[in-house]
Amino acid sequence: MQKKNFLPILALAVGHLVTDLQAGALPIVLPHLKELFTLSYSQLAAIVLTQNITSSVIQPVFGYITDKRSMPVLLPFCAAMAGAGFAAIGWVSSYTLILLTVIIIGIARATYHPQASKTVNFLSDENSKAKNMGSFSLGGNAGMAVGSILMTFLIGLQDGIHNTMYFILPGLLVFGLMMKYMPDYKRVNAEHSLKKAAVQIKAASEKLSYTGMFILLFFIFMRSTIHTGLSTYLPLFFMKFRGSEAIFASALVSAFLLGGVAGTYTGAVLSDRLGARRIILGSIILS
Repeated sequence: MQKKNFLPILALAVGHLVTDLQAGALPIVLPHLKELFTLSYSQLAAIVLTQNITSSVIQPVFGYITDKRSMPVLLPFCAAMAGAGFAAIGWVSSYTLILLTVIIIGIARATYHPQASKTVNFLSDENSKAKNMGSFSLGGNAGMAVGSILMTFLIGLQDGIHNTMYFILPGLLVFGLMMKYMPDYKRVNAEHSLKKAAVQIKAASEKLSYTGMFILLFFIFMRSTIHTGLSTYLPLFFMKFRGSEAIFASALVSAFLLGGVAGTYTGAVLSDRLGARRIILGSIILS
């Protein structure tokens, strides 16, 4: 990787961290939202489902759009919008507004991920792609872990759930950070557009293994199902059925997410050395 590209990539990783803070913080506020609005577990599940649909299921749509037309200028706005959305969740007055704020957060995340990840790829050379993508992914996993820790701290302060308002600050800070490197993001995306025709011709002659893709997507689906279930319902289970304090239940989520942080970066470094295929197969077997 060229040294001049290190800081722009780091800024994208930090942006990923800030954009995904909300994903880690949401499970921490769910028990409080349940009590505040007298919600059922079905309604809580609907909140999580709404988040997953808007941030993950529709993400390929935004990926398709950014493949057709790169829009790096949206990146800082996505980070700021995600922070603003979660800042409002502690101040809403109805269940409908909770869902609306979650939709805003989800759309911001769904827009950020494909454009940011391909920009990291464009900024990387052949020998550092896996490591740089690992660093970018590390930002997201770290964001979820930090989000749960930060929300646990904030919710214990005087204003309780209203302290979600402080999540707007990281969004504004990273907005300025990414605007600083916007010329680099625009440059590499423009350079890639010039090479796009040649790449498309080459890609047309290569066959895609649909069986391999299906198997990989299946394991990603299973992994995401388990990950979402644990991070969402772990606090609720320990608080409701084990009588644990909120801070202990939140600490369990944070520990779980921090494990993902360590695994992401370790896997990225090993992929550059041992090959992505071996690491993917190994992680599937171990999980």
